[in-house]
Amino acid sequence: MCAVRLLWAGGVCYNRIMYSAISQNKRNTLLIMTVFVAIIGVIGLLASLYFTGEYYVSIIVVVCAMLYAWFQYFLAGKLAMAMTGAREIEKKHAPELWRVVENLAMASGKGVEMVAASPLFSGLD
Repeated sequence: MCAVRLLWAGGVCYNRIMYSAISQNKRNTLLIMTVFVAIIGVIGLLASLYFTGEYYVSIIVVVCAMLYAWFQYFLAGKLAMAMTGAREIEKKHAPELWRVVENLAMASGKGVEMVAASPLFSGLD
């Protein structure tokens, strides 16, 4: 049985589709971060061998790339909010937006942590 009745349409439970999409996104994120660190590591290794003839600089480059990827993973949302001027909104300011976010959160089996909107696009001044 589908967890959210509103998402049941045409005999397909969109809750299951949502979970598989979330899993696929997590795998893709890990793959992209790994490829990023590998590419930066190879570039660091080549530059290190070319300029110094040693490989120890490439270790520093890989560690810096891993730290950069880790910080970006956890801080990208806050960075995007700061760049767009988005701010947290309450349910009374945009009830329709809240309902959409609540339905999506319910479908993914999570609660609503925060809803934010940019005044540039939402008309919420």
